[in-house]
Amino acid sequence: MSSLRNYSVSLLAFAVLLLQPVIVAAQTQPLTITNGPVIEDVETNSAEIAWTTSTGGSTVLRYGTDPNNLDQTAQEPYARGEGSQHVTHRVKIKNLQPNTKYYFMVDSAQGQGTGTEAKSSVQSFATKGGTSDQGGSAALQITDGPRVEYVGTDKAEIAWTTSTGGSSLVRYSTDPNNLSQTAQAPYDRSAGNGQHVTHRVTINNLQPNTTYYFAVDSGQGEGTGTEVKSQVAQFTTNAANASGGDKVPLYRGVSPTTGDHVFTSNYSELSQAVSSGGYQREGIAGYVQRTQAPGTDPFYRLMNPKTGDHFYTTSAPERQSAMANGYQDEGIAGYIASSQQPGTVPLYRMLRGNKHFYTANPQEQQADVQQGWRDEGIAGYIWQQGTSGSNRRDWRHQR
Repeated sequence: MSSLRNYSVSLLAFAVLLLQPVIVAAQTQPLTITNGPVIEDVETNSAEIAWTTSTGGSTVLRYGTDPNNLDQTAQEPYARGEGSQHVTHRVKIKNLQPNTKYYFMVDSAQGQGTGTEAKSSVQSFATKGGTSDQGGSAALQITDGPRVEYVGTDKAEIAWTTSTGGSSLVRYSTDPNNLSQTAQAPYDRSAGNGQHVTHRVTINNLQPNTTYYFAVDSGQGEGTGTEVKSQVAQFTTNAANASGGDKVPLYRGVSPTTGDHVFTSNYSELSQAVSSGGYQREGIAGYVQRTQAPGTDPFYRLMNPKTGDHFYTTSAPERQSAMANGYQDEGIAGYIASSQQPGTVPLYRMLRGNKHFYTANPQEQQADVQQGWRDEGIAGYIWQQGTSGSNRRDWRHQR
């Protein structure tokens, strides 16, 4: 009997040892999202998102209008679980723009008992279109921007796009909590057919080397009487002794149909090419001088209406020759350095068939040459930074 009792005790101890890892593992499972996120409600200016986790954790939602830059957050207090019960988190996002697509991701961290974290994939929702008493039309909204298109020592140029016509007002000052000064341009009306409207305001009489805060405001929305305001943004003017002139972005676009590339320092012109000509934005190729300065040459722009090719050169004789062979003069895209200067990089020129292409990205230039483009040397030198100090972005396009 004693032997049987000892055997039973040993068997029980062995079973406990077998179960112990399972029990420990159950106690230390990382935090997971077990349901959702679920979009429970969407209104004109708000949305409510819920999700469930395996145990307690923080309740944070990251969101924005760019799926690659969820730069805003909404959150609720830490949600604790009771025993083995799952926990539901719920966040309401407020102050959204009407008729706008937002992207979001939920994030529960500091998992109860584990300290682990769980995030969802990026998802989206669209707010409802706002209406007014004037015929039920959609409320005015900002569809692009605001953008700081130019900054000098004593002035700056701000642009933004709205869904329809409206007033063009910028409120600004050196205090982000007291935008006590204003600059404005005339009321901008829509051309009809649902076309969006670009507003552009120049702020004058600024102080050099000073950080200013601003918000744009478009009111009296065409057909609705509604108003829309941006969040507060900022820029810094140049120092009074800054040399080299004012440098502005050289925007780059491509036509998927013809393969033509267009370069322009006028953002509105590129926007028009995108909306009416089927071009796609390819970002900023670099920076050019707005006005001519010592050591720079005009970067002439021409276009062949038969081939749809844009051609750029700093050579006046070459420009004249191109015009004699069917190219039309489209003015000056900007002023580029004729030789290497501090802060500049080569702008490479290539040709394939009847198409010209330019890039400041040496890797892109090498890849294009390998794909059959003929290297035509260096067209000139462009800057990697503008006068506002923003970094140049390299954009790759597979042709």
